[in-house]
Amino acid sequence: MDKLYGKIAKWCVTYGNFRDEQFCVIKFGIEVFMDSFLKILGILVLSVLFGQLDKVLIVLLVFCTTKYFAGGAHCESHIGCFLSMAAMCAVSIILSESSAFLPIWIMALMLTIVIINIIKYAPMPSLKNPIHNQSVLARKRLGSIACALIVTVIIVFHKDLAVKWLLVTPLLIEAITISPIFNKIKRRKIYEQQNY
Repeated sequence: MDKLYGKIAKWCVTYGNFRDEQFCVIKFGIEVFMDSFLKILGILVLSVLFGQLDKVLIVLLVFCTTKYFAGGAHCESHIGCFLSMAAMCAVSIILSESSAFLPIWIMALMLTIVIINIIKYAPMPSLKNPIHNQSVLARKRLGSIACALIVTVIIVFHKDLAVKWLLVTPLLIEAITISPIFNKIKRRKIYEQQNY
């Protein structure tokens, strides 16, 4: 795939209104777009095959929106990212379908963790996407809190317990990826890899 992205970026530089110095930026942009597109498409295809499209759309909407604002850790490979997102969708659906057997206090505990982590740690810049601009940090922080509060209000007032679990699970997973413990482990691992 890397070669294909390189060829597309080279074509953009050759036939577009770009300078040679912009090749790396263009290639990175194409890589991010194609990776995201293929990952979401793959998950949507799987959800259609398993008859879970409506539930997967809810999970992806909550997770991707919150992830955009809150940031946090990313997988080291494209396949790892795809598998972790597919697993998150599966876990969310399993909890949703098991909602009759799950005590409500677990959901309340999950929401508490979400609110504390979002307020305390969002946005968490990743190593691939550091945020240095203070106005961008402030905007992403406000967006993170707004997302968490909107989803929390929907969870509190929605009558269907299954939908509540579809909403809280991806929110909790995102809140975990911005926690300092999770990010400290990832950063230490990357630091050790760079120093060998």
